[in-house]
Amino acid sequence: MDIYTKNKIEGEVLISTTMNIGEVYSEDGLLEQADIWLNEAMALSIKQENYRGQASVGYLLGKLKHKRGQFEEAETDIKQALSAYEKMGDRQAVVEISGYLGKMYFEKGNTEQALKALNQSVQMAKEIGSVKYSWEPLYILSLIEKDKEKSLAYLKESVNA
Repeated sequence: MDIYTKNKIEGEVLISTTMNIGEVYSEDGLLEQADIWLNEAMALSIKQENYRGQASVGYLLGKLKHKRGQFEEAETDIKQALSAYEKMGDRQAVVEISGYLGKMYFEKGNTEQALKALNQSVQMAKEIGSVKYSWEPLYILSLIEKDKEKSLAYLKESVNA
């Protein structure tokens, strides 16, 4: 293995590990520590021109900002990550991120944007056969739906996905 390949692999491991430490802190509610580690992971991703790393960290930074109640900043970061994954053709990431974005819009009371993002997530999940990420968007769609039968249809679809 040449030195460039070795350094690239080691760099990706460093980015992933740094990002994962930030994510653990975020999940534990230690948002300041999460912010430090995630920003370090972003700096490493930028330095190494690792666009997938930048998208992954950007998504996590968006989720962190969402936890802090910084909706507009979170939306910006998450939309940038979504766009990057769409350009990379990573449909699994698009399913997850558009579902999260739909959840954010739903929490904010923006039903129209929630529906758009959630339907994008569900449609792509169906296309790639991803049961793992389709249940939550379908559940939120059931909460938005006013008609009880349609609401139950969304929930039944998530069971049969």
